[in-house]
Amino acid sequence: MIRLLIMLALGGSLLGGNLSAQEAISPENLLEGLVSENSLQVDYLQRLQDLESTPVDVNRADVAMLLQIPFLNYQIARKIVKQRREKGTYRDAEHLREVLGVSEELISTILPYISFQTRKKKPLIDYRLQLGRPLHTIAGYEIADDARRYGNPYHLYHRLRWQPTPRLKFGALWEKDSGEPNWYDFGSFHIQYDWAEARSKILLGDFNLSSGQGLLFNGPYGSPVTVGGMQLFKRTPFRWQGKSAANESAFFRGALWEYRLLENTRWTVVASLHELDGTLSTDSLAFVRSFYTSGYHRNNSELVKRRVVKESMFATAVLQSFGETQLGGQFAHFQYSRPVRMDGEPAGKKAVYMGGFYDTAIKQLTVQGEISLYSLRYPALQQSVHYRSVDGSTDYGILFYYYHPQHWSLHGRAFGKVSSSPGNERGYLLSFRKRLFRQTELAAFFQVGRPQQLETEFPFTSRNQQFQIRQRVAKTRMTLRFTRRFRQVSESVSNRYAIGQEQIRQIRLQIDSDLSSTVRLRHRIERSWGAAAEALPRNYGFMIYQDLRYRPGKFLTLQARWTQFDVPDYSLRLYEFENDLPGNFRNALLNGRGFKWFLLVEYRPSKRWRMAVKYKTSEYPDEATLGSGLDETLGNRKQEIRGQLRLIF
Repeated sequence: MIRLLIMLALGGSLLGGNLSAQEAISPENLLEGLVSENSLQVDYLQRLQDLESTPVDVNRADVAMLLQIPFLNYQIARKIVKQRREKGTYRDAEHLREVLGVSEELISTILPYISFQTRKKKPLIDYRLQLGRPLHTIAGYEIADDARRYGNPYHLYHRLRWQPTPRLKFGALWEKDSGEPNWYDFGSFHIQYDWAEARSKILLGDFNLSSGQGLLFNGPYGSPVTVGGMQLFKRTPFRWQGKSAANESAFFRGALWEYRLLENTRWTVVASLHELDGTLSTDSLAFVRSFYTSGYHRNNSELVKRRVVKESMFATAVLQSFGETQLGGQFAHFQYSRPVRMDGEPAGKKAVYMGGFYDTAIKQLTVQGEISLYSLRYPALQQSVHYRSVDGSTDYGILFYYYHPQHWSLHGRAFGKVSSSPGNERGYLLSFRKRLFRQTELAAFFQVGRPQQLETEFPFTSRNQQFQIRQRVAKTRMTLRFTRRFRQVSESVSNRYAIGQEQIRQIRLQIDSDLSSTVRLRHRIERSWGAAAEALPRNYGFMIYQDLRYRPGKFLTLQARWTQFDVPDYSLRLYEFENDLPGNFRNALLNGRGFKWFLLVEYRPSKRWRMAVKYKTSEYPDEATLGSGLDETLGNRKQEIRGQLRLIF
């Protein structure tokens, strides 16, 4: 299989097949390819939804505004602005296609998030409410001990976005998880003002930072690896935004000031004071031995971890543009109210970082990199090179990284990880995507990672490979994907550690068929097999699902899915991308034997308001109970119902 796919890739490179009418990059396809375990990840999809309601005006936007669109990099955004200044405003998408490097595929992808209108924007109010609860019986709600007992079973989420003028923006969100006793557990607010006369932008409240390769500052959900997405090679050198995700730990709370020193020079100053959840040591020193990031505050054992340490932060960054190149430098000082001990280091209350990053383009080649020094001596560095052909039919990417064993950064993210800090690892990724023929695309990546310093608890070396072919025939799209995972793990044998091996393979076949303009069918079958580190009664697992999406009119969409799976062990685990309420998604883990189904209804009677309701049930016939501890399900079935109301004015 691997040899066949490599031969096809080389053959496609020689043929140089072009695609005259390329398909848009689907956010759903990008999220389906995540090699990580995510649930209800909202930041990426919400950013796209926000842009749909308030698209970027390409005839007024500067480079920074265009970079709000995650599919654009700095070089393309700069060319769009430069050509507009030289040749006048853009009339339509075809006119925008004249910009060098803007392919038909890219146009199709960004079209929902841009506008060509130059009239004054109207005030915007965007309010979203989500409410849901589990319908099965959970042990935490049934026990008599009030100190351990769960409270209110409802999950509640509000988000408000208000933009009274193009310069002024307000944002707020508040939510509670199922089991938290009150109707309010976490709240966030920010206000942002574009003070053009003073060449400044100001933000007060809660916000996220992202810089360079994300080693010091990254978004709330990191940057998981995807096959064919190439998003890892389109990072914005420095970006900030008001908080929009419900993650209760991965953000800053304070003030941010961005000042444009010169036409191509930006200086940013950040100050933050935030209370974090953490787990304290049991000795008399009471240092923080880990940060508690789940955001659950349902019983006493979780409440004692709440806001146990204060984090104060001051940071400054300078970003300078030189044509196709951007250079940046940053400094950050963190102070904690309690000693923090990470990665075996002595406990301390202070963390200091200094680093730099860059982004440059030479014709079709884009090179990006970052180096970050913790305590001015422990480095983490990451470097990527990306090539994209003029017609957009070919992408090649190389990325490598090195993290010193004693490097850590609470708000940074290791390569390919959702929440892990960069430290004690080195590795690389090779990635490519190629349009072989008019309707055929091949994509693959090869990733290797290993620790710098072997820990006796869990040393491992991992290698991940993934190959994917996508074929379109008329109104049917077929995806064939092969994955191979290899890792070395430690095993305790007679009080000594030995190295065991685990090698797992997966193959997936997915067929999407548009039977008509109103009906879409999706079929997927996937199988995993291989040798686990421990002996298993059966060395393979499988899953199969049927998905129907029906849209009888522009106001109503119905989606139903039935899934059956049999996975005997976590090492053979499979993941199922599952459509969720608008702005959310689930990459659900499948382990055990069972089936599940869901029904999702979306109703959009007008542009001003829309509704969505989802009911889901999962059943494991071989089990008497599911889970453990307070989260144990009393029975073998899980059920939940969730709904969303969105108002836009």
